[in-house]
Amino acid sequence: MPSRRGFTLLELLVVVIVIGVLASVALPNYNRMIEKTRVRDAQGTLNMIFQAERVYRLDNASYGTLAQLIAGNYLPDPNVSADWTYATSSATATAFQADATRSNATANTISLNENFTGRPIAGAPYNGKAYIGNHPQRD
Repeated sequence: MPSRRGFTLLELLVVVIVIGVLASVALPNYNRMIEKTRVRDAQGTLNMIFQAERVYRLDNASYGTLAQLIAGNYLPDPNVSADWTYATSSATATAFQADATRSNATANTISLNENFTGRPIAGAPYNGKAYIGNHPQRD
């Protein structure tokens, strides 16, 4: 009787199980890295808003709203992202806060204000972080 070469069902089953275990380990790490990239994108946009606010204040003696920054050509419209919604709140002559809100079910936020340095700040509302907010990957 001639011998046939090939894989047994047991060998194929072991390969499928090994691939499944590797995928179950790799997928959460992949999703975490994708979210971290989105967070870095939001932080970059918040930095652009911060710089636009500083220039706007030099020209107008007060901080501006996001709409004023866009209308005055200090900043391109950042709300073209499907991942984040950007806004400024409490824009006065001496203070502002720029917020990025995640556009998914978590609604996590990342923010900064006129005291932003790009480095961790000990006092409230930063509390040892470089950014304000409740997003778990914000620094």
